[in-house]
Amino acid sequence: MKKTNRKCTSSARPAILCGAAVGSLALCLYLYTDILTTVIARRRSRVLERLTKKKDAPIDPDAEIIRHSEEVMRSLPTEAVSITARDGTPLRGHWYHAESPRRLLIMVHGWHSTWRINFGTSAPFYHGCGCELLFIEQRCHGESGGKMISYGIKERFDVLDWLDYAQSVHPELPVYLCGLSMGASTVLMTAGEPVADRVTAVIADCGYTSPKEVVAASVKKRIGPATGPTMAAVNLNCRLRGGFGLDDYSTLTAMDRDTDIPVLFIHGDADTLVPCRMSMENYIACRAPKELYIVHDAPHATAYLKETEAYQARVKQFFATWDHRLDRSNRAGEAGDNHPEAVAHTEME
Repeated sequence: MKKTNRKCTSSARPAILCGAAVGSLALCLYLYTDILTTVIARRRSRVLERLTKKKDAPIDPDAEIIRHSEEVMRSLPTEAVSITARDGTPLRGHWYHAESPRRLLIMVHGWHSTWRINFGTSAPFYHGCGCELLFIEQRCHGESGGKMISYGIKERFDVLDWLDYAQSVHPELPVYLCGLSMGASTVLMTAGEPVADRVTAVIADCGYTSPKEVVAASVKKRIGPATGPTMAAVNLNCRLRGGFGLDDYSTLTAMDRDTDIPVLFIHGDADTLVPCRMSMENYIACRAPKELYIVHDAPHATAYLKETEAYQARVKQFFATWDHRLDRSNRAGEAGDNHPEAVAHTEME
């Protein structure tokens, strides 16, 4: 009897080892996919922020200006506001009020960035032009809630909720959606929704064509040949954990919608993070009135610094052209009816 047990144990040993190997491989693949999903589509922890801060810091000569502008933004008399998104996610925003404002701008920052960093250099210009500025913190960033970053797929609906709130405060002002990087693609996707009678125009600085394409390009730089399988695994993870796929929606799809919201596309031709060709493709796909402004030798998100005066002139002309596209004089009080409960609390910072 003992000999039989030894034989059974001996014959089962390869199966056990094979099972252990398969289990170990599955665990490694799970951890690999989860780590990449964390880098791509989750909020960065404080530890990860410290580890990546030096690596992600701008390396161009404008870095010091950007850092200084961020500090200046902290001293501005902004007002913190909160709303609840239609899916229950708490969202945070910051008003920078203007005296006798001529227009309202909803400012949307980029991936793993902040409103202070992305708009620190340009905010004084916009404010000086008589713009009421509402800086929003995208879901899964800053003090806003959310489990995963969807690269504009879900965030476009958050912008709609902010639009409801903003127009309940200033129903008489023309509204512009302004975004940088992921924020640019977010506002472009928002423009693909039925808001042509509510949004005056859009300013999109260095936006990408689709979440899938920009993420795949970033992943390819790091892991090369394994990009395809990795993207499939990450996409499945996003679907299971976040309820979205990176190919669910795109900026190109939004721009091909039958809408007449004017768009000013801006991009630097030295952008290695989001290639300049993506704004060109968005421009070609856009069926609305449009302008394309390419800034020579500007890396990612630095077009304003590279050609400050020219940038300001283009934006001022854009405002002058489209401020009166929509007549809001007879619509005061109508905005915000869909979400009258939107404002959760307001506090001075």
